[in-house]
Amino acid sequence: MSGEPDPGAELTPTPPAGAPHEVEIFDTTLRDGAQFEGISLTVDDKLRVAEQLDWLGVHWIEGGYPQANPKDEEFFRRAPSELRLANATLYCSLEPCFLCAGAILHTRVDRVVFGASDPKFGAVRSLANVLEDPRLNHRCTVVPGVEAAASAELLRAFFRHKRGG
Repeated sequence: MSGEPDPGAELTPTPPAGAPHEVEIFDTTLRDGAQFEGISLTVDDKLRVAEQLDWLGVHWIEGGYPQANPKDEEFFRRAPSELRLANATLYCSLEPCFLCAGAILHTRVDRVVFGASDPKFGAVRSLANVLEDPRLNHRCTVVPGVEAAASAELLRAFFRHKRGG
């Protein structure tokens, strides 16, 4: 009979050609006051919410801006030692250095995507392979060179401007 589901049919529909295979979720819960006037989360609240959002599989968690206010600054200062982000992906313009790679491993970030290589200080591909070292108790996937030329130009322009040129 038409209009009735076929009991042998696949329950999950096949997406149309060209459709994304997954949906990325972006969450702004941690931006104080951005959703409703008067919202003011403590730093402890923000850390716990970030962990729960990661546990739920949220891909993008905006934690605020470190220079915006003392609370956001404290959140970013405490996050590396207090958060365990098993599903997080860290995107950065420049290959992480040894110090950053240590913080990445400590927070259990799942994946790192970076643009430009750093031949002088890069600890992910250039000088070492810290994030994928089998001797360590945590490793993460590394995706190097994404928009490398654009990332390098962005960094050059930033420092050119800072130097007054």
